[in-house]
Amino acid sequence: MSKEEFNQISAGLQSIASSLPSNIVMVPGTIGYSETISGKELKKEITQLREKHKELLNYVDTYKHVSAEGNEAIYKKAYVEQDYKFDWDDEIEQIDDQDSARKLFNKALVFYNNTMETYDKMFESVSGETDKSKGDRKSVFAHGTKPFVREYNGVKVALQICSDYAYESLRGLAGEADIQLVPASNYGGTSSFQQAKTLVKADSKGSEVTEKSEKGKEDKKADGTWTLGSVKGAVLSYHYITK
Repeated sequence: MSKEEFNQISAGLQSIASSLPSNIVMVPGTIGYSETISGKELKKEITQLREKHKELLNYVDTYKHVSAEGNEAIYKKAYVEQDYKFDWDDEIEQIDDQDSARKLFNKALVFYNNTMETYDKMFESVSGETDKSKGDRKSVFAHGTKPFVREYNGVKVALQICSDYAYESLRGLAGEADIQLVPASNYGGTSSFQQAKTLVKADSKGSEVTEKSEKGKEDKKADGTWTLGSVKGAVLSYHYITK
């Protein structure tokens, strides 16, 4: 969709969110759109893209300082650098000599107390399954460079989009979040990347809430409302639609 359509949808969602009680956080999923950049703006984008790649790798390098339940991070800086090298080099090469290109966005919208914040997906899918659609050229992906972590009424919420979850984008956080929210995933029932007290994950293969407990992890795989044992006084209402 276009940026204008994104703005229209965002405004409509903000209108809905404004009618909710001020203590409710609404995350309606993810949204993608594109805009055309050209001339000096395109050259500036190429420079910024290289810097964003460096920022991502430097952030991944902090993973080694984080350990959850004895697990070392699966993805270290050297692995990510190698895994992404072709995609990032190709991404820059295909627009380097162009007059214009499409800039692609994959965002999550977060509404709370009459405010709207956005989060940009950090890690584009690799190995051909990209956010650009297969065969799409003359385009650049707008990478985010740091996780989205906010505290709402004492509840710390961290947000991920799809491959952010697989690339363990919360591994560099100083402390554990209360809720790890993945509104668009593609990893089915996989909970091995859980890095918060409660994991909420939605995707086309099934949606679920996984909450850590003293006995391990408890999976709940249906729509509904839960009082979270990991967060005193917090209630999670979670629903998804299947095609």
